[in-house]
Amino acid sequence: MPEARKRDPIARCGAAIEHKISLWLEQWGLFVARRTLAVFLGSIVLALIMLAGVTRLTSETETENLWTPRGAAVKDDKATYDANFGTGFRGETIYFKSKTGGNILTRDHFEEVLKFDTMYRRNLKVTVEGTEYDFASVCAKARPADAFCLAGGSPLEFIYNIDTHRFDFSTVTSDAALLATINRASIDFTPDGSKETFSLDISNRHDLMSEQVRDGNGQITGATTLKMSWFASRVNDTLNDDSCTG
Repeated sequence: MPEARKRDPIARCGAAIEHKISLWLEQWGLFVARRTLAVFLGSIVLALIMLAGVTRLTSETETENLWTPRGAAVKDDKATYDANFGTGFRGETIYFKSKTGGNILTRDHFEEVLKFDTMYRRNLKVTVEGTEYDFASVCAKARPADAFCLAGGSPLEFIYNIDTHRFDFSTVTSDAALLATINRASIDFTPDGSKETFSLDISNRHDLMSEQVRDGNGQITGATTLKMSWFASRVNDTLNDDSCTG
């Protein structure tokens, strides 16, 4: 039996690999023993270099991306279905442009956008088949009992005050202040009972501005169009009579 083991090529290969690893570990141990400080400092530097990659970490929260294999046909099928039949709600979009075709990222223009937003969210009412509706009754919600509507994105979020739940112009006193707020692109808030202030990144709202103009530092200085979108419920899509009065 011992002779058979010696002739076993797998056993010989395993022994050779084990011997090589042992020699390498022995050499590494001697190196560490002779240059302890250098290895210690080098390990710290390497760890710090590796930690720099933490800033590039991203998180995924979309269920369909978390649980669906990459390249799965079901994603294409879902996209086709959504394109033909829509989702559980209907998307609504409106675009704002300056009457002169110039820069729309000014305080005056944002005030006009806010007036429109206030008009259709709070003041607009229509009557259909004897029933009166306002924005809250036709917008899509995550749950029927929710008080808040699902929003697709609004440039007014740059001036959103999370404490009052209102769009706030009090800190935007000039066009320059507005641009600074847009480029900062964050909503700062302090949770109840906490002494630490947190920032919610909303830089993706820059996508709501088209034909952006940037300076040499990459800061946004202008745009020609603003996009505002929201979601409407499909509950009332099947009304027999489309006539309405407002």
